[in-house]
Amino acid sequence: MVGNISDFRSIRFMRVFMRGFEKPIIVRFATFELVRSEWRRYQNSLLAEGEYVPGDDGSETSFVLSTVNIEENGQRQPVPYVIPPGIEREINFGTTNYVALNEQSIQLEIDNLLDGDARGVFKTTEFDFRQFKKLKMFVHAEKRYEEQNLDYGDMTVFVRIGSDFINNYYEYEIPVKFTPWYTPIDQADSIWPEVNNFDIDLINLVQVKENRNVAMRQPNSDLALYKPYVEYDGKARVTVLGSPSISDVKGILIGIRNPKRMGTGADDDGNPISSIVWVDELRLTDFNDKPGWAATGRMEAVLADFARVSFSVSHSSAGFSSIEKKITQIPLEYVTDYIVTTDMDWGKFFSEKAGVNIPMHFDYGVSKITPEYNPLQPDIVLKEDLKTYEDKKERDSVKRLVVDYTSRTNVNLMNVRKTRTDNKKKPRVYDVENFDVSFAYSKIKHRNIDFEYDDRKEYRGGFGYNYNGRPKNYVPLKKVNGMTSKHLALIKDFNIYLLPKTISFRTDMNRQIHQILYRDKSFGDVIIYPTVNRIWNWNRMFNFKYDFSKSLSFEFNTGTNAYIKEPTIYPDKETEEWDEYKQSIWREIGGFGTMQRYNQSLRITYNLPLKKIPVLDWITIAANIQTLYTWAASPVSIQPRFGNNIENGNQKQINSNADLQNLYNKIPYFKSLNQTQRRSRSSSSRTRGGPQPKPAENDTVKQNKQIGKKFGEGVLKVLMAVKKVTVTWTQGNGTSLPGYMLEPKFLGMDFSNTAPGWGFVFGKQYNDFPQRVADNGWYSVDSALNNAYMQKVNEALSYKVNGDFLGVIRIDLDGDRIYTDNYQSYFRYDNEGIFTEYSPVNTGNFSISYSIIKTSFQGPDKNEISPTFVQFLDNRIVIAERLAHGDPAWQNLPDDAKYYYDTIAGREFPFGYGSNSQPVLYHAFLSAYGGSDASSVAIESPFPKFPIPNWRITINGLTNIKAIAKVFRSFNITHGYRSMLSITSWRTNVNYKDDESGQVFQDTYNFITKYDVGVVSVIENYSPLIGLDMTMHNSLNVRAEFKKTRNLSMSFVNNQLTEIVGNELVLGLGFRVKGLKFQIASFTGKKSNRVGSDLNLKLDFGIRDNKTTLRRIDEDNNQVSAGSMQYTLNFAADYMLSQSLQLRAYYNWTSNNPYISAQFPNATTSAGFTLRFNLAQ
Repeated sequence: MVGNISDFRSIRFMRVFMRGFEKPIIVRFATFELVRSEWRRYQNSLLAEGEYVPGDDGSETSFVLSTVNIEENGQRQPVPYVIPPGIEREINFGTTNYVALNEQSIQLEIDNLLDGDARGVFKTTEFDFRQFKKLKMFVHAEKRYEEQNLDYGDMTVFVRIGSDFINNYYEYEIPVKFTPWYTPIDQADSIWPEVNNFDIDLINLVQVKENRNVAMRQPNSDLALYKPYVEYDGKARVTVLGSPSISDVKGILIGIRNPKRMGTGADDDGNPISSIVWVDELRLTDFNDKPGWAATGRMEAVLADFARVSFSVSHSSAGFSSIEKKITQIPLEYVTDYIVTTDMDWGKFFSEKAGVNIPMHFDYGVSKITPEYNPLQPDIVLKEDLKTYEDKKERDSVKRLVVDYTSRTNVNLMNVRKTRTDNKKKPRVYDVENFDVSFAYSKIKHRNIDFEYDDRKEYRGGFGYNYNGRPKNYVPLKKVNGMTSKHLALIKDFNIYLLPKTISFRTDMNRQIHQILYRDKSFGDVIIYPTVNRIWNWNRMFNFKYDFSKSLSFEFNTGTNAYIKEPTIYPDKETEEWDEYKQSIWREIGGFGTMQRYNQSLRITYNLPLKKIPVLDWITIAANIQTLYTWAASPVSIQPRFGNNIENGNQKQINSNADLQNLYNKIPYFKSLNQTQRRSRSSSSRTRGGPQPKPAENDTVKQNKQIGKKFGEGVLKVLMAVKKVTVTWTQGNGTSLPGYMLEPKFLGMDFSNTAPGWGFVFGKQYNDFPQRVADNGWYSVDSALNNAYMQKVNEALSYKVNGDFLGVIRIDLDGDRIYTDNYQSYFRYDNEGIFTEYSPVNTGNFSISYSIIKTSFQGPDKNEISPTFVQFLDNRIVIAERLAHGDPAWQNLPDDAKYYYDTIAGREFPFGYGSNSQPVLYHAFLSAYGGSDASSVAIESPFPKFPIPNWRITINGLTNIKAIAKVFRSFNITHGYRSMLSITSWRTNVNYKDDESGQVFQDTYNFITKYDVGVVSVIENYSPLIGLDMTMHNSLNVRAEFKKTRNLSMSFVNNQLTEIVGNELVLGLGFRVKGLKFQIASFTGKKSNRVGSDLNLKLDFGIRDNKTTLRRIDEDNNQVSAGSMQYTLNFAADYMLSQSLQLRAYYNWTSNNPYISAQFPNATTSAGFTLRFNLAQ
C-alpha cells in the first residue's frame, strides 16, 4: 500500500504491471472485472469473556476469506479438495453438451488466532426457519503448519443466527477434528469427518431460549436478556442472547474460535492457533409436514317474503393452504370466521296499494386469527408458551394480546321510499314517490399485537328527490288548415315542451370516527395517547333536463363536495363545552360546510330538422356543445397563500351524414335504375349456375337496340356509386388557472365580486384571463406560487365515404386529422409587485391521414441506396431556397451574407436554412417520400390541413359471371391502403421571436424555428396489396394474400431516418371432409361407439421479408440494423368427437434467416395434438 489510501471507496484506475520476464510472452485475458462476494469478513470483536494480557488486541492475527473448488483444488496439497460425502455435482442442462458445475466451498484461513479470540464471515439474509427442523453444514479443518500440535477440541467452529450478531442471536458451537496432512483423495470421510458436521435441531435452539425465559421469571433470578445464556447439546455449546427468533433471520455468521483457557489447571494450553477451515452446503432440511385442515358451513332461513336470515362459519388451521404454495408461504395461523346476516322488508307490513318500500339489512361478523407462534416470541409455539404460565389470568392476558380479533356490525336502511302503484297516473313534481331517504351505520372493533384497539364507526345518511316526468309535446300549428303541403312541414311541425323532463337532487353525509391506541412495546414506561381521526363529508348533486322541442335538448348538472369542520377537542357530553361544540357543528351545517370541490356541466344538443325540408331530407346534422367548470380547493395549510384552482372547458361537435341513395331516389328515373339493380342481383343469385334459355332469333334485333340504353344506364349507375358520406368535426378548449382566491357560492359564481365571470363559468375562453383575474384582485399575490397556468385546444376531423359499384365492387374511403395544442406558462407577482408571465411554451401532438403511395415501390439497390432518400437529400436546397426567400429576416441580410458553404451538403446554402435545418429536412422529407415536387409543395406549416383518404376495396360479386360461378361458390378480391403521418410531440422554442431579427442557434448557421419537432413518422400499410379468397363447390378453399408495410421515422435529434420495410406473402388451402365417421372402441369392453363429424384441414405457407435500415444524413451512411427473411408452414386438422370434445392435430415450422451477422439463422418446429373439452355446452 502506497500513500494514504485506506479503503476501496475512491479508486480512479487499475493497472497491471508485469516485470522480470527474460523473454517475450503472450498473455491472454478474459474478463477483467470486479466480483462481489456475498460472504464478508466480520469486523467487530468476537472475544470470549475472561481476562486478557494488555496489548493482545489481535492485530497480529491474519484472516483470509476465499474459496476452494473441485476444478482448481482437486489435486491440492497437503489435503486435496473433494466433494463432501453424499453430495453430487450439479449438471447444467441448459447447454448443448451437459456440463458439470464447479462445486466449491468457502475457505477460512486463520493465522495466529489468540486464545479466546474468534474470526468469522457473515451474510445478510431474510429467512423464516420455522417450517424446517434441521440446519446442517459440512466442516473441514486442517493445520496450517505441519509442525503444529492441534488436537480435537483445540479449535471450535460456530454458527450464529439472529436479527443481529451483538444483542439478539442464537449461537451453536462445536469442537472440530483436524484432517491429517497428506490424506489421500479417496478418503472423503477423513477429509470431511462426520464429527465436524453441523446438525442443529432448530427446536432445541428454541427450547434453550424458552428455558431461559422460564428461569428469568423465577424469584431472585439473575438472568437477563442482555446476558448470554448457555446450555450444552452433547459436545455442542448453545448460547442465547437477547430475543432472537428463527422466524426472521436477518443474518448468518460462521466463525472460528480459539477456546478461552479457563484457569491454570485446564487442558487448553492457551497458545495461538493457525488453521484452514472449509465450510460447505449450509442448508435447511426436514421440512415441517404437519397437515392442516379447513371447513365451512352455511345455514339459511327464509321467513315468507318478509325476511331472509343466514349464518355461515369457516375455520382453517395452521398448515392449510393451496397446493401451489411454497413451503415458506404456508399460513401459520388458525382463522375462524362467522357471520349472521339478515335482510328484511318492513314494507310488507303495509298493503300492496300503499307501495311502501322499507328494506333493512343487518349483519354481525367476527374474525379471530390465532397465531401458531407467539408474536412476542415468534419462534415459540403459542400453546407451549402458554403452558409456562401458571396463572390463568396471565394466560388469558397473553391470549388477548396475541389474537387478532375483528368484529363487524352493519345496519342500513337504503332507498326507503314509496313506489308508484298507478303507472297510468301522470307523474307530478310534488309526488311523494319522488322522494327517498337512506341511513347506514357500521362499526368495526379490532385489536391485535400492535393495537390495543383500532375502532371505526361510520354514519351515512342521504336524502334524494328524483322527478322523471312525461311532459306533453305541444304542436301549435298542427290543426291549422291549409298547411298540408310537405314543403310547409318545417313550420307546421313546430313543437315545444312546457315542463322539464328530469329534476333530481341528492344530498349525502358520511361521518367517520377512527380511534387507535398503539400498544407499548418498549422496555421503559412510555405514555401513549390514543389517536382520533374524524371525517365528516357532505356531497350534493343536482341534475336538470329540459327538452325545448323534439330536436333541441338541454341538460345541466352540478356536484359539490364539502366537509364539516369539527373542533379538534371532543368534549364530554356532561360539560359546558358540549353546547359550544354542538353550536359550532350546526353553524358549519348552516353554512353548507367547507367546500372542497365544485363542478358543473352544461350540455345542449340540437338536431337540425332537415327531414322537414324535402330538398334536404337526405342530410342529417346533429350539433352539440358541452361546457365544464371545476373549482378545487388547495390544501388548508396553503390555501390562504396560494388560493385555489379553477378550470373550465367546452367541446363543440358536429355530426353530419349524407344518405346519397335517398338523394338519387328523388329523381324517378334514377330510383327505377336502383331498384332494377337490386332486382337483377337477387334474380341472378337465384339462377346462378343453372341452364339459361337461348334467345330467339327475332329477339336479337331488340337486344341490339337496347345496347345504347344499357350503356347509358351503366354510366349513371357508376355515377351513383357513392351511397353514403359521414363527416364528424370536434373541437375542445380548456383553461386551468391556479392562485384563484375566491370561493363559489351559487352556480360556480361569487356574486359579491361577479367572479370569475359568467363567461368563464360556462366555458368561454379568454386569451388574457390571468390578467383579468389579477386586475380584479382575485389572484394570489404570493411570489412563491409555482403552479402552471394552462390552456388546451383539441381539434379532430374525420370523414367516411361508402361506395357500391353495380353491386360488385365496394369502396370505403376514410380520413382523419387530430391536432392538440397545450399552452403553459407561469403567472405570479415578482418582488416589485408586477404581475408577470414566465416561461410560456406550447406543446402538442399531431396526426393526419397521408399518402406516400407514389414512392411505395421504389426499393433500394444492392448497396441499400434508396433513390427516394437520394431525392430527399436533393430536395433540401430547393426547400431551403423557398424558405429563405419567404423570410424577411433572410431578405434583410447583406448580399454577401445570404449564403454560406455547408460542409455537410458540400455546397452553398442560404444562411439560416442549412442542410440540417429542421424545417428544411421536414419539408424535404415529406416532398420526397410523398412524391411531390419540392418547388411546389406547401411549406407554410408543418401541419397539413386536409386528410388524404385511405381506402379499402372489396370485390365480391364475381360469381355473377357464369364461368366463375360454375367453379366457385364464392370468389372475393380485397385491397386496402392506409397511411398516417404523425408527430408524437412538438413544442415551441422558448427563444423564438416573431420578428425579423433572424436569431440563430448557438454555434450553427440555422435560424431558431418556431416549432421544435423531435420525430415525424409516416406509416404505410397495404393490408393487403392484393388478397384472394376462393371457395369451390367441393368445399376446397384457396387463399392468397400479399401485404406490404413501410414505416418511416425521421429523427431531427440525430438527423437519422429509420426505414422499416416489410413484405409478406401468405398462401393457404382449406378443405372440409364432410360426414367423416369413425368407430371408437370402449376401454371397458362395452359396445363401441360410432362417431361422425366434419374433418377440417388447413394448410398455410408464408414468406415474410422484414428489414430495418438506418440512413444517416450527416454521414451519408445506409446501414441495415435488423431484419430477417422468415418462412412459415402451418398445418392443422380439427375433428369434433362430440358436441363438447374436439380433437386437433397440428404441425408448425418457422425458419429465420437474419440480415445481420450478429444474429444466427434458426428454425423451430412444433407438432402434436390437443383435446379440447368445452364445459359450457
